[in-house]
Amino acid sequence: MAHLRGKSVYKSLTDRINKFSAGTPPSPLLARILEILFSPEEAGLVAQLPVRSFNARRAAKEWKVSLSKAKAGRVFRILDIRFADAPAG
Repeated sequence: MAHLRGKSVYKSLTDRINKFSAGTPPSPLLARILEILFSPEEAGLVAQLPVRSFNARRAAKEWKVSLSKAKAGRVFRILDIRFADAPAG
């Protein structure tokens, strides 16, 4: 059943993306892109993040973990490395 859980976290992430004014409709292509960019664990965590600007303290609150764990967390490191050079805007 892990594959079903994985699909639901990508749906949650798609729903979060659609909260932005320039959202995108769900599609098999979007699902595949998200599966390439995020593991199921990462997708589940990112789907919980606020749409507006946030810091590690706010992310930790959303994830219900201590701030030190969120700052040192694998997801922050991965996302920082993966998206650090992404164009702004």
